[in-house]
Amino acid sequence: MSNLMLFAGNMANSKAVTPVLRWIKYVCMYYYSYSAFVQNEFNGLVFTCDSNDTACYGTGEEVIKAYGLGEQAIWLCIVINLVIGVESVD
Repeated sequence: MSNLMLFAGNMANSKAVTPVLRWIKYVCMYYYSYSAFVQNEFNGLVFTCDSNDTACYGTGEEVIKAYGLGEQAIWLCIVINLVIGVESVD
């Protein structure tokens, strides 16, 4: 389980993982949970940045896109987590 956490997006940017291992995030329930959480918290936010800040995001949507966590909608992340949970019980 801890190996799956490495590919969930909270410890490593999911877009920065090598393409050979990128598929692992799709079988990891942590990825879908974290993705839904980040989308819920950052959608609609607007940040103020100083003109000399080079690493500043203007909106929450930019954060979600930068970390590659907006591929699935929140409702789809919840459904996928339910499916993974039901499959793991059997």
